[in-house]
Amino acid sequence: MIGTGSALLARLGRRRSGPSAIPGPVRRRSFVTGFRAVIILCACLGGEAMAEVYRFQDENGRWHFSDRPRPGAIAAPAFGSAEAGAAQAESSSADTEDRRDLVARLGADDESASPIQRCRLAVVKIDPQIGNGSGFFISDDGLILTNHHVVRPPDDVFERGQIKLKEARNRLDRMKRQIDRQGKPCRQYSNPADCERSHRSYRKASAAHRRAQLDLDLLKRRMGIARSFTIHLKDKTKLKASLVAVSSTHDIALLKLNGYRTPHIRPLTGRRLGDAETLYVIGSPLGIADQVSKGSYTGIHGGLLGTDAKVFPGNSGGPMVTEDGQVVGVVTIKVTAGKDPREDPGLGFAIPITAAFDEFPQIGR
Repeated sequence: MIGTGSALLARLGRRRSGPSAIPGPVRRRSFVTGFRAVIILCACLGGEAMAEVYRFQDENGRWHFSDRPRPGAIAAPAFGSAEAGAAQAESSSADTEDRRDLVARLGADDESASPIQRCRLAVVKIDPQIGNGSGFFISDDGLILTNHHVVRPPDDVFERGQIKLKEARNRLDRMKRQIDRQGKPCRQYSNPADCERSHRSYRKASAAHRRAQLDLDLLKRRMGIARSFTIHLKDKTKLKASLVAVSSTHDIALLKLNGYRTPHIRPLTGRRLGDAETLYVIGSPLGIADQVSKGSYTGIHGGLLGTDAKVFPGNSGGPMVTEDGQVVGVVTIKVTAGKDPREDPGLGFAIPITAAFDEFPQIGR
């Protein structure tokens, strides 16, 4: 979201509303012959012919089974036995549990990492219906803070679409008036080919206008009822988060990634931001995930926290954090002197994190 003046800050501080070459039969006979040989061998040797089975964990903590011992492997029950079934179930359960522990999977428990590095593990890219946005885990059970306008874009998005459709409608009307002046049929005029070309152009433009209107109406309905959003983790994994709540007062919303233990960013407590204190903005500017910009705290204006750290479209919903890795706000807007937020310098502003705790009791303190 972009703004060009202080009035917009006051308005944005609060929400407006808002794949064998062997022939088939031959291959089957070969398989049957081999299979019989295996049966005969096993019948002759009995249970004593079974090799030792080992299990081991890889670097990601997943369990694997093999007939050859490896460093760190331990003996496992033979497959087909009740013990083997229990071992496989244990492996599957452990694998599922490991995949759902994002703290361990992403390395968020690495104490050698810097505070900002750990914060980056808790930031996600969000795919809304239009554009892109950011968010961050605010709890260890998957709650994600983002902007209201990321999950429910403001009405002016559709207003601008309607303005463009109206401009296209005016161009169609001018084309129609010109065609009417030419008269029908085209063969009555000195250059029938040009006249026919005009008719074809009008029909094509008219069909495109109708499709655009239908697409805009459909998008508006979809965006109004969307309850699930794709999020991208630090390791590029894509998951689905559900919408929990949107604020009617502030430009903030709450999503939930169910069934996961998540890294999260803790809020700044016990003190206020100091003048020109170093701040970091983390998010997905211009759709590029996991980007960090550094700046200083410039003060509060219209109830929003300001910074001269670089902010671009796509940063919306990301965290503004201190050097200690504590979140102070949810990035919501960039104010520029010009009209191009990608080129023009400006200031970034964030909704204080205290507003999110006040608005969403699900987060806790």
